[in-house]
Amino acid sequence: LAFMRCAESLGRGEIGTLEIGVQNISRMPYGSCEGSGGMVVLQIHFDQRIIPVAAANIGMSLVPYTVTYDPNIRDSMYIQMHNIPPGETVTVQITIQMESRAELFDRCFWQADVYLRDKLIEYNFEKIRVS
Repeated sequence: LAFMRCAESLGRGEIGTLEIGVQNISRMPYGSCEGSGGMVVLQIHFDQRIIPVAAANIGMSLVPYTVTYDPNIRDSMYIQMHNIPPGETVTVQITIQMESRAELFDRCFWQADVYLRDKLIEYNFEKIRVS
């Protein structure tokens, strides 16, 4: 994980953006592309008060990943990376909304896990305060 960015606080019903950078520090490509060093999956876990609205890609002409999300489950999203070139970073942007019933001043955590060949290799978490 190169970075994880989000607003420090969001009001009830307010929309914000999560940014997660997945960096390849290797000399070979990773992802589902031919000749890669292995499959890379980013899993994002959400506090029940954080509602994912949309996901987008930044900085690449072709969509570099596939998003899988079940709104009935709501607490996690899977992002399969297609190609992370050597030395490059793919930025994943997720638009979220703070649930309107969230309690003021609560801290809502979200976590990003990186899997390489189905093995957890890195994780980190951030929080958003309800304002």
